[in-house]
This record gives sequence, structure tokens and C-alpha cells, in this order.
Amino acid sequence: MPSKAYWANRANQRMDDYVLQSEQTADEIARAYYKASKQIESEMIKTIQGLSALSDNQTAIRALKNDPDAKAVKRLQKALATLPDGPEKQEALTMLASPAYQFRLRRLQETLNNAQKECERLYKAELKETTSHLKRMYNSAFSHTIYDIDRGYNTLHTFSLFPASRVNKLLKSKWSGMNYSSRIWGNTQSLADSLKEQLLVSFMTGASTSETARALQSQFETSAYAARRLVRTETNYIANQAELDSYKRLGIEEYQYIATLDTRTSELCQKLDGRVFNVDDAKPGLNLPPMHPNCRSTTIMYDAEEPIKERIARDENGKPIYVPGNMKYSEWLEKYHPELVDYARSDETFYIVPPPKGDAIKAQNIYKGLQKSEIGKSVYKYIIENNVPVEINYTSDAPEGVRGYCGANSIFVYAVNTKTVKLTVETIIHEVTHMKYNIRGSQWAEAHCFAAEALHTKNSLTISDKRDIIKKVKKLYSDLDWR
Repeated sequence: MPSKAYWANRANQRMDDYVLQSEQTADEIARAYYKASKQIESEMIKTIQGLSALSDNQTAIRALKNDPDAKAVKRLQKALATLPDGPEKQEALTMLASPAYQFRLRRLQETLNNAQKECERLYKAELKETTSHLKRMYNSAFSHTIYDIDRGYNTLHTFSLFPASRVNKLLKSKWSGMNYSSRIWGNTQSLADSLKEQLLVSFMTGASTSETARALQSQFETSAYAARRLVRTETNYIANQAELDSYKRLGIEEYQYIATLDTRTSELCQKLDGRVFNVDDAKPGLNLPPMHPNCRSTTIMYDAEEPIKERIARDENGKPIYVPGNMKYSEWLEKYHPELVDYARSDETFYIVPPPKGDAIKAQNIYKGLQKSEIGKSVYKYIIENNVPVEINYTSDAPEGVRGYCGANSIFVYAVNTKTVKLTVETIIHEVTHMKYNIRGSQWAEAHCFAAEALHTKNSLTISDKRDIIKKVKKLYSDLDWR
């Protein structure tokens, strides 16, 4: 009979396969998000260009005759009617009576409605893709786990897959407070609300098409990352539930928690690595993966008479190595990567999607790059203390000249544009400065962020340095006001 290392290694190999499949599904969903973003952006541009053509009331009156939707105007008239009489109310009513203003409101309402419909279509597409993937994942994980155990013991179990009702029950489970379909709906509705708010602000303030397009893209990228994280986490949940069901089918009473031995493993999984639990007591988030979003941990059957002699791990280059089976994560890190003890606790913050072979932009290099200056260290500290996910993405279509952006609570870097560790680190410093001080949407804000980048390579800035930064900002962000 093969040693227990066989099962530990097979469990890790299965999880690697699950992760790969989840990334492929997430890529499909990301393409749907990109398509939806381009559809809304196209409509937004047409709307703004159409409104700019309303040079006089006669043009607006002709447009109004072809526009039957007066809901937006009526709602505002009703709201204004509740205000106390006075010059401000009269001025608002007079403006509202203007044909050009009425047409602007109705066209805005139409654009907002279409944004909502696009997000609802996105919800259906994401739900369909995710559901199909999770159903395949359950059946694959269940059958492959039994196959691996049979192969290890040189036995043969005849079994049938669990009925569809079992899979559907898992899909409806609110194991983390909400089931996955509700989370998808929540994510897409949040996106719809954010898009409508952004469009409303852009229309009312007269923002340019390029400025509005950047803001909309930021909203979509943030939501696409949330979708990817959801797929990864739900894949881990379904796969581990399927493996647990295989243990029950074979009469196995205990399982052992197996964390991935590399520098991206979370603190939660580090502490659980190697611990043994009763199958009947398994509970995701407590003693069974997933323990957190993006979790990669798994389990193996436990046999007290045949302890694990060896298990697979990864070295600093990501290559597989074999270590003693009873070695805990903390022992492995202390022995093989003492310089990464502190770093490993937060390395999961930097997620690379996915780096080409031999590429220098790796989480470890980003960490080292940030440690080269006081401002870099403070940025890293802010990321860790505020649990800010940083995605270094090679797969997204990157706008020309755009290195990254700051979402509501995440940082996104276009690796195809940054290309080097140095520029990637500077981009992270730039975007974290936006987030940390909540400064955006002006040349002044961009100047502060470029100054932070410069302070990463020099201790102080001269008057000449500051002038150069201001000149650069005014050229790059000519569509923004100074303050």
C-alpha cells in the first residue's frame, strides 16, 4: 500500500485542479463583465454626445415629442411641490419647465434603466456559469476522491453519484451567511447602484466621456474581482463538501486538515494544518475549508495506524519538494523560509492573475520592493491592517497608459502596462495613497499620489521635482480640474 504521502499529495493535486477550473470559470465571467462594461460605456457616450447637441429649446422640443417617458420630470415636480414657497423653489420649477432640461432628465432615466437591465443580464449569465461549474465540480471531486482512496488501498468500491438533490442542497446552503446565488445578486445589484450613481453624478456635473468611462470601468473591475473571489471560494466549499461525502460513503470517521505549504497560506490555515477532526463534526469556516475567501486548503482521510511520512510542499521558486509528513506549516516556514515568516502572513494580499513563466512580478518581489523605503513600508502596513486585496492582473484588457486604479476597497494593477516590479510597486503606492487619504478626481489628488511614488526612490522632493510632477499631471489629466 502506498504511504500516506500518496493521499496527501493526491489531495493537493486535486485541489490544484479545482483551482485551475475555478480560474477558467472566473475568466468566462470576467469576459461577461467586460462585454457589459463596453455596452454601458457605449450608451453613455451616445447619451452625452446627444445631450451636447441640445443647443436650444427648439431642438429639445423636437426631441421631447419623440420621447414619451415623462416619469423623471413628474417625480421631480412632485418632490418640488412639497418644498416651501420661495425664490429657490420658483427657480427650480422654472428650470424644470425648460424643454432642454426635461429632455436631459428623460434621457438620463433611460440610460439608468438600461444600466439596471444590463446588470440583471449579467447576474443571469454569472449565475448560470457558476452553477454549471459547481455542479461539475461536486461530481468530479466526489468520484476522484474515492478513486484515489481505492488506488491507495488497492481496493475497488462500487458507488453511484449522490442524487442531484444533494448537490442542489449544497448550492442553496448559506454556509457563510448567504448562498452563492444571493451573493451574485448582491454583487450585481451593488454594481448597478454604483453605476447609476456614477452616471447621475457625471450627467449632473457635466463630466467628460473619458472621465466617466474611467469611473465606470473602475466599478466593473471591482465587481469582476468580487465575482472571481466568489467562484474561487465556492469552488473550495463544494470540492471539500464532496470529499467529505466520499469519506462518509466509505465509512471513514476522521479527516486531517491539509494547508498548502507555500508563502501564500493564510494564518487561519497555518494554525489548522495537520490537525485531525471527526467527519461528523466538520463545519466549513471552523475546521473545514474554506476558512476565508480564496482559500486553497483541503483534507485527507486520517488513519492513525498509518501516519503521513511525507508530504509535498513548494520551495521559494514554486517547485515541488518533499518534507516530513508531520511537519506543520510554521515549522516548514521556519526551516525553509525564515526570511518570509512575517511576509507569509500577508502574502495572500498580492494576487497574481496569472504571471507568465519566468516573470519577475511576484508577490515576494512586490513585498521586497515596498520594503525599500519608509513610504513603501507604510503602504504595506496600511494594506495589511485594512485587509486591502491587491490584484496584479495579466489577463484584463488594459486601457492604454493606465497602470492601475483604486476601487472601493481593493487595488487593481494592469501588469501588461507596468511590466516591471519597480513600476508595479510605484503603482501600488500611487493607488493606496488615493485610498488612504480618500483623494480622487482632481489634478491635485494625482499630484499627491505621484509625489508619493517619487518619495519611494528619494528621501525628499526639491522644488524642481514638484514642478515636474505638476507639469506631468496637467498633461496626463487635462480633463480634470486642479482641485
